[in-house]
Amino acid sequence: MSINKRIALFFSVFLLVSYSSACANSENERDDKEVNEGVQIDLEAPDDFDFSLNYGPYGIQKVDTFEEIVIKDLVENGVAEANISLSTNEMNRIYSEMIKIDIMQIREGDAVDDGVECVSEPPIVTEWTVQMNDETNSFSFDVLCEESEVVSDLKELEWLIHEMVASKDEYKELPEPVGFYE
Repeated sequence: MSINKRIALFFSVFLLVSYSSACANSENERDDKEVNEGVQIDLEAPDDFDFSLNYGPYGIQKVDTFEEIVIKDLVENGVAEANISLSTNEMNRIYSEMIKIDIMQIREGDAVDDGVECVSEPPIVTEWTVQMNDETNSFSFDVLCEESEVVSDLKELEWLIHEMVASKDEYKELPEPVGFYE
């Protein structure tokens, strides 16, 4: 094999290996980015961060971090209350989700889309009071036929908080509801 053919072969192999490495690195960077985008990065909540959330039929269920209480709707048997604290990690996760949806900028009426409100019996009510960074924001909404992105985000956050609370031993020790709403 002539020297020219060897040099050409060498450069061909070199370029092929370089190109393959570049593609692999690009693919790895893309994979890393996708993994990192899927990771929940929690912000640290400020010292004055607290919230109160009433939700469900008639807005009876409650999670209140100001008073560290949870109220469970027992339907026909009234309500049950427990002292439940959320961990620092749980509060940081909730705070992060609130920052994502810009909860401090939501005003009464913002959650209501131009859609028609549904008539629901019993009414499904959600009421929020959120305090952070020396500011307090309160707003509420009823169930909607057509929910806005804001309402959808708030319902997801409500579900996240409910799941955190429902996983606590103190909540599990509360009586089960009796009956149902029609």
